[in-house]
Order: sequence, then structure tokens, then C-alpha cells
Amino acid sequence: MLQYSAKFIGVSTNAEKYYPLDSDIDRLLKSQNKTTFTKLMSELYIGESGPYKFVPLLSSKQVLSGRPTSLIGILSPKNQRIFSLLDRREYESVVLLCQNGKTKAEKLVEMAGQIAQINYENTAFEMVDISDLGSIIRSLTNVYDVMYNSEKMNVDLALTGTKIQSVLCAAFCMRYKINQCWYVEPNSYDSKHYSFGVGETKYFEVKVNE
Repeated sequence: MLQYSAKFIGVSTNAEKYYPLDSDIDRLLKSQNKTTFTKLMSELYIGESGPYKFVPLLSSKQVLSGRPTSLIGILSPKNQRIFSLLDRREYESVVLLCQNGKTKAEKLVEMAGQIAQINYENTAFEMVDISDLGSIIRSLTNVYDVMYNSEKMNVDLALTGTKIQSVLCAAFCMRYKINQCWYVEPNSYDSKHYSFGVGETKYFEVKVNE
């Protein structure tokens, strides 16, 4: 049997500040009413607006027919992306990777995960250190193994996290049998409320072995 391996090195430069700002998130964290949460989320400046378009990135499928379909996604402060996908597509099971809240943005993400569990059936979220790339890969692998091998479901991936997390998902698609990988595209961007400044630059290496 032929074996292959792939390796690439990436560079990621953070912005100095991202939207939504901590001052805006504070209003949400003080809100305990779920209706108010939804209303305030719609008013947050996140640098983009819907309606969202769902772009399939895989042209060929190497999955088993007749299986139900599940979804793995990554929650981010711009959680309208994953919510819009869940509103439009039905899944047998959904697992959302969620950062354990430390910063205000991370606490917002955790709160969004709790809302997702309430509003969408068969949805769970798993705590993971989103800043640790190895941790993300391990979580993706563990969740995939349960869904595909144990629960006998095909698996979709949602590119709803950061750009670097999307790169990891692309590498994951090279190694595992994925039904479809969805990019959630906003209708428009607002350059005044997107991100600004230049922050830390990181280099990372991704290896894919068959």
C-alpha cells in the first residue's frame, strides 16, 4: 500500500484588537436573559453581516452512503456563522469545540455554546484550549473517531473559527474521510469594525501522515 506524508509551515500575524471589543462584550456577559442575549448579539460590531452563504469546499466524497450526517464546528465570538449554518442544515449530532472562558471573548464563546445546546437539538460543546493547535487536532480526532467509527455517522466540518483553525481543519480533511467542509461566507465586511493594528506573529508546522 502506498503511503504519503505532507508538511507545510505557516505564518500567522494577529491584529492588535478584534471586534467585538471587550467593552461591547461586557454588556452581553451581564445579561442572563436568553432573549436579551440574542438581541444584543445582533447589535454587536463584529466586522461582518449576513445573510451568510454556505460554500462547500470538497468536490469528492469518500464516505459511506446511508449513514446519518454529523457536524464538528469551532465556536468563536463571531458565532453568527455557526448559528446560521445550524439554522439552515439539519444534523443527527453536532459537537462544537469551545474555549474554556478566561478572557471576555472566550467567556462570550462559552456562553454561545450554552445557548447552542438549548436552541439546537443533539448539540454538545467540548472544552478545548483553542490557542493550542495540538489540542485542537486532538479534539477533532477524538470527536471524529466517536462520530465516524463508534456512532457510524458521516462527518461535516464547519470552518467557523479563526483562519489558523481553518488551516488545521483543511489538514484534517487530508487525513480523514470528511463528508463536506463548509466555509460560511458573510454577505459583506465592515472595514471600520473588523480588526486593526498588528500584534504577535507566530510560525507553525503541520504534518499529515497517512
